[in-house]
Amino acid sequence: MAFFVLGMTGSAAAQEYYTDISVGASLLNLPETQFFKIQSDDWRQIRPVDYGDDDLGGIQFTGAFGYRRDTKLMGAKQLDFNLRGEITSVSTNDGGVRERTPDSPYRYGWVSISNQAGYGVPYNENTLVASIDRKATMSRLEATIGATYDLKKDWNATVFIGPSWRYLDLRNSFSGSISGSMPDFSHNCSLEEDVTTSYWGGVAGVSITGSYKENWSGSLIFSVSAYSSSTDYKAYYEDSSWGESYRQLEADESAYGADLKLTVDYKVSPGVTLGFYAVAQYLSSVPDVNYGGYPWMYPEDGVLDLEEADLYGFAGGLQFTIALY
Repeated sequence: MAFFVLGMTGSAAAQEYYTDISVGASLLNLPETQFFKIQSDDWRQIRPVDYGDDDLGGIQFTGAFGYRRDTKLMGAKQLDFNLRGEITSVSTNDGGVRERTPDSPYRYGWVSISNQAGYGVPYNENTLVASIDRKATMSRLEATIGATYDLKKDWNATVFIGPSWRYLDLRNSFSGSISGSMPDFSHNCSLEEDVTTSYWGGVAGVSITGSYKENWSGSLIFSVSAYSSSTDYKAYYEDSSWGESYRQLEADESAYGADLKLTVDYKVSPGVTLGFYAVAQYLSSVPDVNYGGYPWMYPEDGVLDLEEADLYGFAGGLQFTIALY
């Protein structure tokens, strides 16, 4: 899974208080959907159809407010109190046509969320036309306290820790149509899903900052996080033969994450810097819906269930900082 940010960041600090704001483009890589399946003629579920619907692009906003003060506590030279919020909104539209080829042992189709019915392309040259719309909103809020220590000339290390909360709201919309001739037939379905996950836990990390030549500075920030998560799944399904069905599932899991950020800044004037940053992120658990198969025929195919998947992230962009003394 991937997370990409490209944007401009503004920062202002007055005496011991500061605020940071950033806005950028984002790419979130989520688990590919599994609703549309490649099936055998005896209704075994082979694997999901690959529509490449795991990359969602959009926008991200980040804001922070903090307070710094000098200290001699435990050998530190400064204490830092920081409240940071982040929201990412992304979406994608994917799908396409899959045609059954002559003499193929497999067909394309889906299974209803009740696991009581399913449909597949029955004859050669019949088609499955699928459309997948996905929208995701990922929010994060963290409150940390940090202690800054001298490393060597012009370089410092800040160790920080605090509570962390995340929230993922994923909305999937599927529509599928199986059609053919000789004889003429068609079958249609739609599925609407809302999958929300709350993460409660904490974050800890270290930031190393300093200057390495005239007007140039940089930082390396590494953090780890751990969470207890709770997922709520709601789905509404409708097709042209079996009618409507509604399902709701819940799951509780644990998750951990890691973030690594590198910045390089150039002071263009007193109190103003322009630079570049790169970020790598990881989250061990996001919801992944498994739609199962036909349990009365093949129990090993399972039924509708919530599983876990990893999320990986990468970011890069421009950073703009203004300090007010």
